[in-house]
Amino acid sequence: MSEAPEPAPYPPAVHVLRDLDLTTEHLAVGHTVTAAPINDGVRDSTGSASIGFLATLTDVSSAMVALAAGQPKWTATVALSITATGVVPGASVVASSRLVRAGSNIVVVAVTVHDGGTLDADAAIDSVRDDTCGPLVARGLLSFARIPRSASQATASFDGDDLVGRRSRMTAEGPLDTRPLAERIGLEVVDPDRGEVRLARSDYVRNSFGAINGGVHGMVVQHAAELVSPGFVATDLQIQYLAQARTGPAATSTTVVRRSPHGTVCEVALLDAGADNMVLSLATVGCSPIR
Repeated sequence: MSEAPEPAPYPPAVHVLRDLDLTTEHLAVGHTVTAAPINDGVRDSTGSASIGFLATLTDVSSAMVALAAGQPKWTATVALSITATGVVPGASVVASSRLVRAGSNIVVVAVTVHDGGTLDADAAIDSVRDDTCGPLVARGLLSFARIPRSASQATASFDGDDLVGRRSRMTAEGPLDTRPLAERIGLEVVDPDRGEVRLARSDYVRNSFGAINGGVHGMVVQHAAELVSPGFVATDLQIQYLAQARTGPAATSTTVVRRSPHGTVCEVALLDAGADNMVLSLATVGCSPIR
């Protein structure tokens, strides 16, 4: 009898998360901090870190808290909300994630995001430990469902025991891809006036379940909402994750539910176009004027 093949490592050597160059440390039980450098590729049209990028950062940081709290099971993101409270002008940003509740089925994590100023990722993490971190730039709340460990390809790379004090870096083996996020993930604009975009289910954007990464959902719906909101930039994001992409491509259906000189509110559905338009996630995106 032949042996079962080893599961593919997650994230792969070439992956959107590695190109974000994330550094994470577990400061205490139930408290994880993740920092990342800011380059032009992750900035929005105002020059600040984009809400899709911040959603990805908070998802990664909060997932580390949820995984530790959810043992011996695995966890999967079921809801994510993030609101920008300020701009991120600096060279780095740091997310501080704390456990709110570990229930029998759901784990809830709150996150604050701070401007790292001129600090590198390591120094930005140290600033959270020392309570000297920069201005608050975003707040978020994430919920995770406890699921069987067998559902994920990443279980072998996560050891929840003795996490405190452990610092790790998730980075590319070669040069980082610093192109705009929409370009590097391969986002295709189908109809800008209707906020219709498509994204292939590629290895570059996959999650540990083989579908599309939850943070990437944020990048996609941000772009869709901004297409139908000229003169505005996405600053608020709420996502409900409903299913994993089976086939792809993932396609958006966007509706503007409110428009005024002060901003827009959009509802964006992400659908699996190759699986009878199964709904993958539902998002509400708030956009504010570009100043």
